[in-house]
Amino acid sequence: MYPYLTFNQKVLGFHWFQELKVNDVVVITHKKKLIIKRIMKVNKTDLWVEGDNKNESTDSRLFGWINTSKVVAKVMYKL
Repeated sequence: MYPYLTFNQKVLGFHWFQELKVNDVVVITHKKKLIIKRIMKVNKTDLWVEGDNKNESTDSRLFGWINTSKVVAKVMYKL
């Protein structure tokens, strides 16, 4: 998949989203950092997230399922 974002690109995300679904791009907290990932699977209150750059991404393939409480924002626009 072609990366959704380029290095240092700014995004606009909203914290007041109603639902999360497969292919949504979200900002999550992981090890006290904010990272942007794409939702690949949804399992009730848990998400499987992966980066678009599969070879370089730190994502659920490394740290497993994450709880939806780790989602800070849903990315709505690229700036």
